[in-house]
This record gives sequence, structure tokens and C-alpha cells, in this order.
Amino acid sequence: MASVFTWQRFRGLTPEIHLVLAGTFGVRMAYFMVWPFLAVILYRKFHLSATSIGMMLTCASLLGAAAGLLSGYHSDRVGRRKVILAGCALGAIAFFGLGLAEHPAVYLLAIAGVAVGNALLESTSKALLGDKIADGKDRELAFYVRYFMINAGVAVGALIGVWLGLSGKQWAFSVTACVYVCYWLLLAAKLRDGAPRAAKAGRARPGFASACGQVFRDRLFLLLLLSNVAMAFVYANFDSSLVQYLTRSRAPQLMTMISTLVAVNAATVIFGQFPILRMMEPLRPRQRIVIGVVLMGVSQLLFAAAPVSSLAGFILATFILSVGELIAFPTFSVEVDRNTPAHLRGTYFGASNLYSLGTALAPVIGGLCLDHFGGGTLYLGLAVMCALVALFNRAASVEPALSPARQTQE
Repeated sequence: MASVFTWQRFRGLTPEIHLVLAGTFGVRMAYFMVWPFLAVILYRKFHLSATSIGMMLTCASLLGAAAGLLSGYHSDRVGRRKVILAGCALGAIAFFGLGLAEHPAVYLLAIAGVAVGNALLESTSKALLGDKIADGKDRELAFYVRYFMINAGVAVGALIGVWLGLSGKQWAFSVTACVYVCYWLLLAAKLRDGAPRAAKAGRARPGFASACGQVFRDRLFLLLLLSNVAMAFVYANFDSSLVQYLTRSRAPQLMTMISTLVAVNAATVIFGQFPILRMMEPLRPRQRIVIGVVLMGVSQLLFAAAPVSSLAGFILATFILSVGELIAFPTFSVEVDRNTPAHLRGTYFGASNLYSLGTALAPVIGGLCLDHFGGGTLYLGLAVMCALVALFNRAASVEPALSPARQTQE
């Protein structure tokens, strides 16, 4: 049986798909050249508290999650191209706004624009991959490559931001806006879009409430969505709560430790993704999800058990977390695509964007847990969450009943 992960298969993808994948890398790189420094700018310009900044970002994330659902449904009706171009344009306008803003309210509006624009791009781009690629193995490869491009963009963008000294420079947001403009121009010139999926399938277009009702009655999709929310919550605690935990625990050589763990995470995902996934190729996607979730759970146990003075212990935990992440997260998208009817693909992927609720809630809940119960309890709780997700997905992988989506396709 031919492997999914081959260079020949990747080269066989259409120029439109290559453009979307390259654009995913470009906009994510440009985003992370400046986004990590947003809090620095807000503090220096307006002396906002950490709570105020956190609330601004959390509210924007929640708005983006809701926008993803609505935009996904809309793309089923009017086509992917219009929604993707709208998301790219909104992102460009919002980043230009960040580059010119002189009032906290304008920053809040621009941050919300960035969140909504990215939600339109994220959910609709994934639906577009499903539309444009007929072969299931090619689609699977495209989703894994897309995840790789996201992580490579994050790592390269952050490095460029540091090397170019963009920290705290407001004009740098305009550089990111220019990248979005370039991507918009390429999409406008190269991306084609036919009739909306419902029309192609010869189906009546369901209303928004009806489409959402079908999506959220799909038990297998709901399990995937809740699992993704939970795993996003677990992983986001690596970015937010772990730093606070090490800081409060007075870890020796704190900044060196944090930078080392971030580097281990980035290197593992970028260099390990395809070799590891190729090893796991004989397994079904749901089995890969279970393995990834279990590994993420083991990493939380190691975070709980390792002394804060043990850099080696935290490196090992971070490595295991990263391996679990690179297995589980892109496979969620593969499974959503496998269980999605063509005429509602945008709505399904829009709903799957609600996984960002886990990312939005992690800093708040993780911080509260650190304040009241300590780091050990937080990471044990996250390990239990991983165990429950793994058990539910293991049960679903042997369940004979099909989801409504798969029945529709058959």
C-alpha cells in the first residue's frame, strides 16, 4: 500500500493547494513576528494590567471561535473563495489598525479583527482542502503538511521577530499586514471557486440553525470536538501556566529553562512530525489520536513529578508532550474530514474551530489552579483529563454505529 507521506504525493497536489499551504506558513510566520510582543506594547503605551491584557485576548479568542462557526456555514452557501479572501482582507486591515492605534479601545477592536479574520481563514482553508482534493490519502497528507506549516511558521516568525528587534515596535504590525495583503493578491489571482457545495450536491441549502443542529447531533463529531477542546486546554497550559509555575517555584536559571523548553517543543514538532507519523501510518486515525492523547497525559505526570531544579526532567516531559501534540492535533482535522458530508464541510470545520475555547480558558483556569492548589494538582488534573479523553476515543474507535455524516456520505 502506497504511503501517505511521500514527496511524489505532495508534488502531485494542485498549485492551488500548494498556494494555500505556503500561504498558511507565510501568514503564521508574519503573525508570530509581532503577536508575542503585543502585551509588551500594551503595557508600555497604556500601563494596562496583566488581567486587562489577558481579558482582551481571551475575549478576542472567544469571538474568533464564534466567527469560525458562522463563516464555515457561510462558505457552504457562497463558496470558499469569498470567505477566505474576506478573512485575509480583515486580517490585513486589523494589523494595519494595530500599527496605527493610539487608544486601548482601538487596540481591542483591532485584536478582535485579527481573531475573526484568522478564524475565517483557518476553518475555510481546511474545508477548501477537502473540496479540492478528491483522494483521501492526498487529503490526509495535506492536513498534516498544513499543521507542519503552522508550526514552522510559528518558530520562524518568532525567531525573525527577535533577530530584527521587533519587540515593542508598533510599526512592525504593518509589516505583518503587508504579508496578508500579498497573500490576498495571490489568492485573488490564483484561487478558483465553483458553485457552493450544497448546490453541487444538488441539495437544498439548510438554514444556519438546521445546519448547526445536524453538526451538533453528530455524536462522533461532538466527541472529536470535545476531545480537541480538552487537548487544546492541556497544551495551552504549557504556554501559559508552566511559565508561571516555574517562576513561582523559583526554578534556577529560569529564563534559560523556559527558552530551552520552547526550543525543544518547536524542534520536536518541526523535525519529528513526518518521521513519527510515517511510523504510525499503519494505525487508523482514531488510534493515532488515542496514542497522542496518552503521550500528552504522560507528559503532565512528568511535569507534576519532576523537581523544578531538574532541567532534564522538564525537557523529557516537553519532548513527550510535543510528540503527543504532533500526533493528535493534525489527526483531529483528518478525522473531521473523514466524517463530514460534502455539503456541510464548511460548517463542520467552522464548528471544529471551537477547539480554541480550550486555548482561551487555559490561562484563566490554570492560573486559578496555581493560586489555590499548586502546580502538582494542576498537572495531575490535566493528566486525568487526558486519560478520560483517551478512554472515550478508544471506546468510539470500536463503536459500530456510524455518525450521521458518514451515513450521509454512504
